[in-house]
Amino acid sequence: MAIIKKLKAVKIKENDIKGIVIGNPINMDGTLGKSSQSAADFAKKLSINVTVPITMWDERLSSEGSFKITKELGTNVTNRVNKLDMNAATFILQGAIDYLNN
Repeated sequence: MAIIKKLKAVKIKENDIKGIVIGNPINMDGTLGKSSQSAADFAKKLSINVTVPITMWDERLSSEGSFKITKELGTNVTNRVNKLDMNAATFILQGAIDYLNN
């Protein structure tokens, strides 16, 4: 996987990376589908190549949540749509950080 090779190139110790959060696309009814299995497979493969903890984080509603926040901030629709994946990833990571801090 190209992403794993790129992550291996990242100098985890030099950047003081303490862990990795991977979005887990659980179905809205709480069941695990093909996308969730793919994310779990990715996490398993990644864990072979890194030594920091890897956490799977429920990403249900992350896109909707990030879209609502950017709407409240007055971001125009084009930018909201173009940056949806990046903002959803930020939303997922912030949820994990908030959970760990509480």
